[in-house]
Amino acid sequence: MEHVRGYEEKNPNTMQHIHAGYPRFVTHHLIEDCKAWFRNHARWTDYDIFCLNSQKATKELIAFTKGDPAIQIESGIAFVGYAKNSEESRRAHQFLQHTGTCISSRRAEDFLNIALQRTQEGSQADLATNSSNILKILGDAHRTTADNVYLTTSGMNAFFSVFRAFQEIQARRGRTLWIQLGWLYVDTAEILKKFNAPENFVFLPNAFDLEGIRKFVEANRDRLAGIITESPTNPLVEMMDIESLHSITRDADAALILDPTLVTPLNIHVLKHSDAVINSLTKYASHEGDVMIGSAVLNSESPFYHELQSLVPELIETPYYRDLNRLAEQIGNYASVMKQINSNVMRLAEFLSNHKSIRRVFWAYADASRKNFEKFQRQSDSPGGVITIELNIPLERFYDRITVAKGPSFGSVFTILCPFMYLAHYDLVNSTEGKKYLRNLNLDPDLVRISVGIEPIEEIIQAFAEALE
Repeated sequence: MEHVRGYEEKNPNTMQHIHAGYPRFVTHHLIEDCKAWFRNHARWTDYDIFCLNSQKATKELIAFTKGDPAIQIESGIAFVGYAKNSEESRRAHQFLQHTGTCISSRRAEDFLNIALQRTQEGSQADLATNSSNILKILGDAHRTTADNVYLTTSGMNAFFSVFRAFQEIQARRGRTLWIQLGWLYVDTAEILKKFNAPENFVFLPNAFDLEGIRKFVEANRDRLAGIITESPTNPLVEMMDIESLHSITRDADAALILDPTLVTPLNIHVLKHSDAVINSLTKYASHEGDVMIGSAVLNSESPFYHELQSLVPELIETPYYRDLNRLAEQIGNYASVMKQINSNVMRLAEFLSNHKSIRRVFWAYADASRKNFEKFQRQSDSPGGVITIELNIPLERFYDRITVAKGPSFGSVFTILCPFMYLAHYDLVNSTEGKKYLRNLNLDPDLVRISVGIEPIEEIIQAFAEALE
């Protein structure tokens, strides 16, 4: 926990040891090398440099930062420069984190190979076949056709692009109000806040309060654009009645965007109860933890379908071909990996639910969510890979002792654990007022989120048993 705090507070004693991390938060060293090459090549010595995936992403960046950056295109990469340590530079960092529009490490590697005349870019011969296979697998997972699936550079870019499409569609009808339903992943919430006027954003924390949601929608039906939520939510794994929620939004001519990443579309079928579904394929589909990629899937029965078909392809950032090929190498094992993870979660949840050092266990089959989850699950005993726990013992004691991988992501073949609020909302856990705010929302500041892997379940349980003593 000392190192978690050190990372959040940017303590030099901690930061000197961090050479890699989740790519939207820690810039990959190959992208840093691209920046260094370009700084020398273009003599941009007074700029903070950002490497964007496309020129259209650059336009969004400029609109967000409200700045006038230096821009140069090299091999399709947009190099954007803002004055060092400026407010525009700080906002540019935020933009790339929220929207997932930075280049990937594989694209950076190929750029450097060409720029430094080391090698030529690799072959794209298998790209069409690999893309077709990926789209077929994902279409089947969502119970739709492949032509309704759009691949993106990350799950966050999928959400950003679909949200922007709906913003445009609904604004034509005078609808600008967006609802965040439940406590959602930090960057989803940040997009809703920062790419909206304050008066056009509402946070409804109780995802189970259908009557309250219905009343709010009815009171704002003339200007409601849509509702954004996860199914189930991250990190509390809360599964609301999405069929009823969809009926509420449909009756109000509002959109419903769902994100089932926490449990995957292999375990739960939500597309028919939404207008669009977002999925971070960085998790589970690419379970080795070495590629950033996402998908946006459209419901062909949605009243917004034809408008989305024309807008979404223009707004998404297309994945680099080597990232697609890497996903193709792993996605064939998608179903078998999830099957093993589901099995392990069933066993681990039982162990944790009966342990004296655990106060509460949040998972798909917890009492609050089980009925709703089973209503939409594709097969029994398929809770997805995430369990979140409240401890009866000090967080630091448990966290420092647990012998599993630790970090902010989930959805890998190896078990990974994080003190969720410390990594996603450190500003809140670091103040008395923030902790009070979280507890009022039924969020323990010391929540621990567990992403269960495919290791032998006996080894996973033993690691937790020893740490919980």
